[in-house]
Amino acid sequence: MDGTKLPEQRSRGFLGRIANLIQWTVFVFVAVFALLVATELRKASVPGAPVPLLYITVAVTTLVALTHLPPVFMRLPRKIGWAAYGAIVAVIILFGVYLDQMQPAWERTPEGAKEVGERAEADRHASAEQAKREEDARMRADMEETKKQLEDMHAKLERCFTTFGHRLPALEEPVKASLHNPDAFEHVETVLIVPDEQRNDVEMRFRAENGFGAIRTATVRAQLIADDCSVQNIGEPQID
Repeated sequence: MDGTKLPEQRSRGFLGRIANLIQWTVFVFVAVFALLVATELRKASVPGAPVPLLYITVAVTTLVALTHLPPVFMRLPRKIGWAAYGAIVAVIILFGVYLDQMQPAWERTPEGAKEVGERAEADRHASAEQAKREEDARMRADMEETKKQLEDMHAKLERCFTTFGHRLPALEEPVKASLHNPDAFEHVETVLIVPDEQRNDVEMRFRAENGFGAIRTATVRAQLIADDCSVQNIGEPQID
């Protein structure tokens, strides 16, 4: 018979320790809250302060905190224990009522006005920081979108070049036709460039014969149309 009661006793002992630990946690919370309320006593001399309500709030909060001290709480009848838990909510509400009445009087004092100003400044600073973070995030998103668009456009333009030699027939043919001696045309390279003021985005370097028979290197720019790989706005070749 003693053997069957032992596990039950151990279980009750374990649950009791858990309940005691929980109650100590509740007490610490209420005690810290009571200390916070007690710091409001420094405002008792403020003109227009709700002094009676302040003293009542401090006294009730302190009493509730002491009620939750585990050696005291564990001796309370169950119904009173539950009421003690409910009293925590009541003192929080009471403290809120006190703050609502105290705040206007406190803000009229130099110290209170300074505190309000510092809080407003902190709020403005936090708002400015938040706005800056949002703007930075928006700019990063815009940059990523622009980068993606440029990469997509670059890929479309690259499809216009020949596989071997990276040449652009739509640009070579009209340039060759404009030369003094088209047969002397020699392609050097054709590359995509950052669009200039004329929106030219492709540049071709080549060698050709001038009017005196000398072979010179020149550069010509044009605008490449990605949709049909045509070119327009072909400029005058510039001698390197």
